[in-house]
Amino acid sequence: MRVLLIQPPISDYYHTSIRTYPLGLLYLAEVIKQECEVKLLDLRTGFKPKEYNDSFFEDLSLYYRKDKYTPFSFFSKFYYFGMDKTLIKKKISEISPDLICISSLFSSYFYEALEIAKISKEINKEIPVLLGGNHSTCFPKQVLMNKEIDFVIRGEGETPILHLIGALKSRKGFNDIKGLCYKKADQITLSQINIEKNINITPARELLDASKYKIGKDRYAFLISSRGCPKKCSFCGKPPYPFRKININTIKQDIEKCMSLGISHLDFEDDMLTLDKGHFNDILNLLKDKKLTVTAMNGIYYENLDEAMLYQMYLAGFRRLNISLVDLSPRVLGSQNRFFANINSIIEACDEKNFYTEIHFIIGLPGQRPLDVINTLIFLMEQRCLPAPSIFYLAPGSPIFESLKTHINLKALRSSYMIELNPNFNRKNIYTLILLSRFINFTKAFIDKYTDINYLSELPPLLADQENMIFSLLFNEKKFYAIDNNNKNLTAEPINRELVKIFFEKAKGRHIKGFKTKNRILFDI
Repeated sequence: MRVLLIQPPISDYYHTSIRTYPLGLLYLAEVIKQECEVKLLDLRTGFKPKEYNDSFFEDLSLYYRKDKYTPFSFFSKFYYFGMDKTLIKKKISEISPDLICISSLFSSYFYEALEIAKISKEINKEIPVLLGGNHSTCFPKQVLMNKEIDFVIRGEGETPILHLIGALKSRKGFNDIKGLCYKKADQITLSQINIEKNINITPARELLDASKYKIGKDRYAFLISSRGCPKKCSFCGKPPYPFRKININTIKQDIEKCMSLGISHLDFEDDMLTLDKGHFNDILNLLKDKKLTVTAMNGIYYENLDEAMLYQMYLAGFRRLNISLVDLSPRVLGSQNRFFANINSIIEACDEKNFYTEIHFIIGLPGQRPLDVINTLIFLMEQRCLPAPSIFYLAPGSPIFESLKTHINLKALRSSYMIELNPNFNRKNIYTLILLSRFINFTKAFIDKYTDINYLSELPPLLADQENMIFSLLFNEKKFYAIDNNNKNLTAEPINRELVKIFFEKAKGRHIKGFKTKNRILFDI
């Protein structure tokens, strides 16, 4: 029996090319490879993006334009990221699988996964097609109502897919397979979410061409040291998996396997990497002296960070830290059921240990106000860190999503859509706050490079002509402008000018500190 595991393409305004490693599929492959022949197709990584039109996003054209230039550039074009559909059909036909398993992690990209199922049925309508991932876990019935989908896995998939393969080979029924949902004669059978008892598995990394997954010139891989999260943040849509640690010997074997494939950059994708300090310290000891670059782009649980842990992280190969703040306000954090810790001391400790620190925060949360975001921005402006804004989006399965009673198109469940759920955050306000974030980051990069300026007002004359003009107008009028690439004229950005004025009023007399250096300048505008 031949099983084909597929990571589908996506369509969006952006694509983070260093975050496409299909780790979940590799875990499935490791478990089933003794029972069948396994093939893996990553249809997303390594393909040149193509412009793509989707009428659903036409109302965003006021904000995302491909014919403008600004130093605070944001999204511009809608793209298809992945293999050409004609070639996809050819590849699947050549493999000739007996079972096709498609990853559908995010609801916003479900239609791209469904397209792969349709292509598969065009090749051979008798090929059973299975969908797994967060979307299938949240909406198993809705997924199975598509005629192209035969099976759905809810929750973690290693045991359900193994038992499904056994049932298909023996032609027995599927009634007792926890986590497996299916239909027979238009009758849909649903199952509870599966939670794996044994997670001490080393993923089948040998199925991938490691040279396709790079950060800069370095080969990278995702790995995890735990599964699940005990926290219940209101905006998070992760299934309710309990927190479980992977055996330290299994992690050691996985690291060694990565190194044998020439991988020198490891990125931990745990939901709660630093939750168990003892377990994390054992991992750091494994990594010490291996001369690897280590990151945790999924965010670090900073409540448990301390100077001793940061020192060990530096020895293990961490140089850049991604910390999830969400918001500076205790009121906002409380409304999101989010922990509150002393972020000031954490940033200071990171600074002392010479880490490059990205602080992630959210714009547009229910219960949040624009002033909350401005206060967070000004706080981060004064720290040696990179403010990293995320636009709030509805995550299926989250308490916020479950509290809504209205139907929302799946395509709207993405950051780039700038959903107007909070009445305080229409798109104009969201867009304004994003531009302010990018203005801060542009300035931080500039003062990292130039050490001989002391005031923000000194910056415009040092810039190229177009940027000089845009900065000067921002300082004088408190408005953002862009250059129209067609006629080279200035065009005003669709912003809330009052928010810009409030930001400048509150920022005046404060300092902007660099990201990679401790250089700082006075905000004197």
